[in-house]
Amino acid sequence: MSSSSAIYVIIDIFVKAEKSEYGKKILYGLVDQSKKEDGCMRYRLCENLTDKTHFTIIEQWESEENYEEHLQSEHIKKAGEQLKDDFLKPVEEKRYKSVHIDNNMKKTIPKNSSSFCTIL
Repeated sequence: MSSSSAIYVIIDIFVKAEKSEYGKKILYGLVDQSKKEDGCMRYRLCENLTDKTHFTIIEQWESEENYEEHLQSEHIKKAGEQLKDDFLKPVEEKRYKSVHIDNNMKKTIPKNSSSFCTIL
């Protein structure tokens, strides 16, 4: 993948019920710091409406290299250390890129369609 290709990352995090508020605080602390990093285009923390132990982070980075650097940042390492005993299961990470199609293929897509992503 070229370094100029933006990537989208979906992170699902499940914490123990008794640690959900603590987990939310730690994860929320990542938002502003991550948004200041080189290549961060979007970084949003979401909480599941029906499961208070489930958090999702939705990220967009200018390149996979920027995202890899983000994973090595001190605030990410620190949060992982702070929450390591509070996860219900391993953190789930999915990486995506936008799908770009040529004009001939566009003719076969219904006009009401939105953009497409593909998993990396």
